[in-house]
Amino acid sequence: MDPRLKLLSTVSWRSRPIPGERMRTLLRTLAEAGPRGLSAEALIDAIWADDPPEHPSKALQVLVSRTRTQTTAEAIERTTTGYRLALQTADIDLWALDILTTDAEAALTVGDIPRALELARTAIDLGEDSRAVHVIAVATAKQGRHREALPELTRLHEANPFDEKLTAEFLRALAGAKGTPAALQAYADVQTRLAEDLGSSSGPALQAVHQELLAMDEPVRSGVRYAATSLLGRDDDLEQVTGLLSSARLVTIVGPGGLGKTRLAQELARMSPLPHVRVVELATIRQPDEVIGAVAETLQVRETISRIERQTPLPDLRSRIIAQLSVGRNLLVLDNCEHLVDAVSDLVSDLLSAVSDLRVLTTSRTPLRLTAEHTYYLDQLPSTEAIELFTQRARAVRPSITLNRPVVAELVDHLDGLPLAIELAAARTRTHSPETILENVARRFELLRGGDRSAPARH
Repeated sequence: MDPRLKLLSTVSWRSRPIPGERMRTLLRTLAEAGPRGLSAEALIDAIWADDPPEHPSKALQVLVSRTRTQTTAEAIERTTTGYRLALQTADIDLWALDILTTDAEAALTVGDIPRALELARTAIDLGEDSRAVHVIAVATAKQGRHREALPELTRLHEANPFDEKLTAEFLRALAGAKGTPAALQAYADVQTRLAEDLGSSSGPALQAVHQELLAMDEPVRSGVRYAATSLLGRDDDLEQVTGLLSSARLVTIVGPGGLGKTRLAQELARMSPLPHVRVVELATIRQPDEVIGAVAETLQVRETISRIERQTPLPDLRSRIIAQLSVGRNLLVLDNCEHLVDAVSDLVSDLLSAVSDLRVLTTSRTPLRLTAEHTYYLDQLPSTEAIELFTQRARAVRPSITLNRPVVAELVDHLDGLPLAIELAAARTRTHSPETILENVARRFELLRGGDRSAPARH
């Protein structure tokens, strides 16, 4: 974006400075007034203040005429009472900045974190703006990048100590970057300042954060698996899904088998700042009516059920699950839902309706098609990352291997950038060269079977 009229730093038209303080004041005053403009009297007061000319109206007409020659004849338009800038929003940096920051704040409110960051950064490119800086800091924190966001959130909090929403984001970022004890101490300091300066206590937003922090002292992690190898090529995916989960209550990672949906979901579960995270693996579940039992088992709500009760359907099992998920803020991950979409959709819909602080992340080959659902389509690995994945895994099983990059590039391309296929192919380098694997892999992945003892059976 390159506005023709720039007012935020020096006043210029198409990068050419506007001479004369009165012409600059005229343009700034009209821009600040907005598209409706100002009356002639108001403009005269703004430009000449306490020293009006002998013939104010004539002087204003002359000034407008001179300003038009420095810009364009259509830039300033006569109205019934005065003048207005007859330019598009994108033509004036001051107007463009205001629109961009307003749209960025709106995107942040509805949870479109990538869009909020894009708009706010574009606004910053036009000129320093405190609202845009605020959006960037909060959006960055919502993506889980707490250390990166903390310095700016700290500065904003110190400048606005009684802004509860801002303070809540500051405390979450502090907990993520420096630990829960530091955030709890900061919360106590906020409480003290509220009492001493305003004679009040924290409102609902801060009280909710306080409960989050207390829960984080005793976090729950159930079903979360920690990978033995690094996750390559998914940094952007992690960032975008984390942003969605910060505001959306239901996110589904969609893609064909072998793309790494489960691995990504496990990494998101591990990274989640929420105090309670449960992962339910549904790959081995075959019957729709077994879904609720799998969730109940992960949440350990069957512990109080008698042997007799186990032999009959329990009408209150849903209620038990809801009660368990109603304690603190929860992330429930339901992995591999594609063969149980109807049952999962029904259960998720009930849970979201009953539990206000619940976030649900699902993985599936097809969306759940619920109103609350935000769908994230996972793509294959980019070529560079696919080559790096094969290279790392091949050298792990055979350190002395010689790799021809064009051959590896052709191989990973033939495997459609699927992480699972790439890792299975790399495992075969114990006994085969990449060239041999490439020659044989055309047999529809037959060569790749049975490469990793720790892999799920479905692989």
